[in-house]
Amino acid sequence: MKRILLVDDDLAALESLAAALSGEFLVATASDGGSAWRYLKHTDVDIVITDLRMPGMSGGVLCEKIRDDVTLASMPVILVSGEYSPPAFVRYDCYLRKPLNIGQLVAVTRRLLVPDPHRATGAMQSRAPKSNDGADE
Repeated sequence: MKRILLVDDDLAALESLAAALSGEFLVATASDGGSAWRYLKHTDVDIVITDLRMPGMSGGVLCEKIRDDVTLASMPVILVSGEYSPPAFVRYDCYLRKPLNIGQLVAVTRRLLVPDPHRATGAMQSRAPKSNDGADE
């Protein structure tokens, strides 16, 4: 069974989501980004679902810390928020608006848990254009 980490400072929402997802996934919870980060450093997790706005370390900062850590960078992250549009310059795999549709969340989570060698790892890679003429560049 895949392990997900749910992160939200709204404890009622956190408990509700955990209950809804626990039949299909092993669910761990954290009530803020700092606690989630400490958990991720010591426990294997397959995917993170985090609220954007939280006191202390926000979900956006948590996403960036995950992407900047070579051991965690390829882990899928779902960012959730009541805000109308997703934040710019935050590296996440999916953005969902609150209130969450549990069926949609489960479907997205399943999709992101399928191994994908093309998933962004957060590392910036320089790619030179390929030359078809065989000449040295």
